[in-house]
Amino acid sequence: MFRFPRWKVASIIAMSLIAILLVVPSFLPKEVRESASQRLPSWVPFHSVVLGLDLQGGAHILLEIDSADVARTQVEALRDDVRRILREERIRISGGIGGSARMVQVRVPDQAER
Repeated sequence: MFRFPRWKVASIIAMSLIAILLVVPSFLPKEVRESASQRLPSWVPFHSVVLGLDLQGGAHILLEIDSADVARTQVEALRDDVRRILREERIRISGGIGGSARMVQVRVPDQAER
């Protein structure tokens, strides 16, 4: 079992209590904070923690999508799938597999294999 010196344990407890006392005003309503800050000496910090926009519910995320890049990626994936399937089925093609912005073209010369 660990044995820590008493002064270390006491300092950790003291620092934890100070941290808790500094955070407590953030949980109090605004009216209570204002009245308590008027009654306390000026050297006592009695301010609330200011939350960022994300914690206040005011942050908006804007995402931008490059639709041309998405379409190109999907056409390339489709072309690869067509090539794989044609190889697995051993279907001969003429002229290779062509592709444009939104389509894939394949010419199968044998009508029975179409």
